[in-house]
Amino acid sequence: MLVYAIWISGLAMELAILLRALASRMYLHFPIFYSYILCVFASSASLWPVYARSPELYHRLFWYSEFITLIMGYGVVLEITHHAFKDYPGADRFARYAGIGAFAAIFGWFGISAALHKIPMEVTALGRRVDGFDRDLRIVQAIFLGIVAVLAVHYGIELSKNVRGLAVGMGLFVAVTLVTMALSVVYGKSYKPVILGELVSTSYDLSLGVWLVALWSYAEVKNPPPSSGMKSDYRNMAERTREKLRAIRSHFPSVVDS
Repeated sequence: MLVYAIWISGLAMELAILLRALASRMYLHFPIFYSYILCVFASSASLWPVYARSPELYHRLFWYSEFITLIMGYGVVLEITHHAFKDYPGADRFARYAGIGAFAAIFGWFGISAALHKIPMEVTALGRRVDGFDRDLRIVQAIFLGIVAVLAVHYGIELSKNVRGLAVGMGLFVAVTLVTMALSVVYGKSYKPVILGELVSTSYDLSLGVWLVALWSYAEVKNPPPSSGMKSDYRNMAERTREKLRAIRSHFPSVVDS
């Protein structure tokens, strides 16, 4: 009954978020986030009758849908960093390229591993593969959200209520997911899988509640204070990087001549 209660409450809040997005046109400001919520809602709603009739088929379809929502959830983190650094184009580009590069590396490794080992169709083995992909993406998500929090505090970057809510909700869900994964590794079979699922599902429902409140209406930051320190630090970092690249390029002719 607890599983069904968590499931129903999650569906209800997802639907409320989507309906409110249509009424307030918030989807125009955060398209990736609302695409993510729509994907999760469609997946959960369509898998509901499957779970009641065939648990084995449900778990197989669940891992395929989980793979898709993982990718879209990663996009939400990139959308958060974009809105957080929108007044700092250099930092925004750096965060975007770093995020895409990290995802490409993780996804590439997943693809190579899948091709070499030929992912079996058994539900357990398929779940282990996607679970590993989930773990790697969550770690990167946690790093990026931590960077946003540290830079926002250090440089006094004012975040809108919408962006803060997105970051807090996603941070809560990612943190609980990583902790439960760590507990399952440490305690193994003694750590009941149902507890893992309930904790993660409950944290996701809490995140949905945060998002519903934070994204009820669009909130623009009024006159965001410029952070000259961040711009100066970024310029210095960029200049040092260019100097190192020039030094590397200038070294190639000498290597060829030798």
